[in-house]
Amino acid sequence: MTTEPIETTSVAVREAEQVVGRYDEMTVDELVARADKITEIQKRVMKEDVHYGRIPGTDGKKTLLKPGAETLMKAFKLRPLPVILRETIEGTFIQYVVRVDLFAQVDGTEIASGIGECNSGETKYMRAGGRTCPECGADAVIKGREEYGGGWLCFKKKDGCGAKWSDGTDQAEFFETHKPERQPNENVFDLVNTILKMAKKRALIDAVLSGTAASDSFTQDVGDTDDDPPTKTPPPRTEPRRDRYATQPPAQAKKPAKSVDPAEVKKATAQDLHLMGEVRGRAPYDAPHSFMVVAAKGRGGQVFEETVYYSPEASADLWDQAEAGTTIDMAARRQKDGTFLCTRINRVIPAPALATEDSEDDGA
Repeated sequence: MTTEPIETTSVAVREAEQVVGRYDEMTVDELVARADKITEIQKRVMKEDVHYGRIPGTDGKKTLLKPGAETLMKAFKLRPLPVILRETIEGTFIQYVVRVDLFAQVDGTEIASGIGECNSGETKYMRAGGRTCPECGADAVIKGREEYGGGWLCFKKKDGCGAKWSDGTDQAEFFETHKPERQPNENVFDLVNTILKMAKKRALIDAVLSGTAASDSFTQDVGDTDDDPPTKTPPPRTEPRRDRYATQPPAQAKKPAKSVDPAEVKKATAQDLHLMGEVRGRAPYDAPHSFMVVAAKGRGGQVFEETVYYSPEASADLWDQAEAGTTIDMAARRQKDGTFLCTRINRVIPAPALATEDSEDDGA
């Protein structure tokens, strides 16, 4: 009874040896030529922040983006074939695991495979949680604006009770130091296609890096891939975010509401500029240097991508709500390095679910 399986196995081994024998090994010169080709493609064809990006806080480490992966596939004549390995939809949790196989366009030989996963539990797909009012229990506590005395208040326009807590009190300190946890998105089913395509994109980049041996030139870091549209990498900063304001006189940082002179407020904010546009990408609020990239329109209609850093002068709650795809209306101060410092957030306009999906699909 064991004769037939043994014979079948030996036949399969012989066939595999014959297939392997059809393809010659690459010589050292061919390997060098392949590496030189990738380097030339990167220099002459690829553009930074379009085909690849740079990881903040590293020595110029590059991460491959989807347009860059497609360029390498075209250069090496590779054809991708995505396969869904797992689809999980349970309650508000959605997960996709995708494998992408790369084949040579010439003879259909399989070159490499890559695995990618995406799920609705990732931070970018969850909604920002609110701070709970100890008086009425509503998630309506926000940071008060400096010109109105600062502190914290339970915002009535968010169905709050109007309670207020001055800076320096124990409750205000609690709101300042405790960041609310993000909550599951009730509208997560509007993002099913986005999550699927994000998993496919991650698998594609993984396969291209393996199939072209480009891992020595690029990586696949920053949350496995740069999921958001390419953004300008801000210059590295050496000092902690909040230490930059520690030397300011207390009178500038906090002013009692009754002592505010409207003329002085206008004079102090004269150097601030009005900035409004779509948030293209951002670093988390709790990152060492929280920043976002805002696509704002100039007077001539041109779109400029500006890097804006967080300042304690702005509302931390509104800053946290300004996710990729939303529109932010703020006052910002231009710094010497060309970036902006957010001094006040007027409002954050959520992106429609359909618009968010389409923008993610374009990036995927």
